[in-house]
Amino acid sequence: MQPTHEGVTVAEIRAGEFADIHLYLSKASGTANVCVVIEGMAPPPCANDTIPPPPPDTTLISHCWYVGSDSVTGQLTLYDTTVGGYMGVLVTNAGTRLPVTTWASFQDTLSIIVIRAGMDKKWRLSGTIQGGLWTGSGVGLPLESPFSFYGKQTYCQDTLIDTLPPPKDTSKAGRIPSPISSMGETTLCFEMQLHDDTRCKIEGYAKMSFFAGRITHGNITIAEGKGETYSQTLGSYDQTSINIQTVRPFSAGKPADSLMLDGSISIDRTMAKGEFIRLPSEKKGIWSMTSVVCGSWTPVYPDSSCSMPK
Repeated sequence: MQPTHEGVTVAEIRAGEFADIHLYLSKASGTANVCVVIEGMAPPPCANDTIPPPPPDTTLISHCWYVGSDSVTGQLTLYDTTVGGYMGVLVTNAGTRLPVTTWASFQDTLSIIVIRAGMDKKWRLSGTIQGGLWTGSGVGLPLESPFSFYGKQTYCQDTLIDTLPPPKDTSKAGRIPSPISSMGETTLCFEMQLHDDTRCKIEGYAKMSFFAGRITHGNITIAEGKGETYSQTLGSYDQTSINIQTVRPFSAGKPADSLMLDGSISIDRTMAKGEFIRLPSEKKGIWSMTSVVCGSWTPVYPDSSCSMPK
């Protein structure tokens, strides 16, 4: 059998990254089929199925991630073999399912290609993994401006179910920003509920500013007594969790006390909930907060039999 075309190409292929290979063949007549088998990927129909490629290098990666960026945010699941023709899926916070066409890993690097909602463009995310975090850069294909992304390892069966009531007006209330968002400082307001171990409910209202994974300042008021305001509020957050520390300074007749709240952020980033401890009493309970439009707050005070644990 005589070849109809000839050609040589050179390509730089790096571990954990995708490379475009351009092959130019001489002569203008005839046809040629090129079959490409990628290590760690399911073999194409043209390949010899009796010699399957080795499985992906999964020693240092999780198959499930919560991914956040200014371009795409949601729950990512990777497959070892093709499912419905794809190697994974990214479910966005809005519920859109974006298929993963391929992924590759080597040592501490992981790269994926995701088909975007219009099905005519793609995202490529590539980064390094360290301590359960996957960070790197993404780019839209055809070539667009790069962006940073953040991934946090999750258990595949875990999904934060939003059992809290929805915000009164989601179009205006605002969402907790991604910790790597380029939006700058964002100020949000929340209606809160705090329950002690007797399930007594105390309402609250918070106004806090978020920037680059930190709560930079804010205050929290709870409907207790004539209203207790914690004026020194700081904290931290990532794609799935939040930590808030707020202090009521010493004043005449009132000793200083503080609240420490740890919890999870809902998938749509409009709510959060978790557990709290009040110091120095060490009384504990559960809390939740829902994003609302900032404005005046009319507290509803409980009767005298129900008060915040002191």
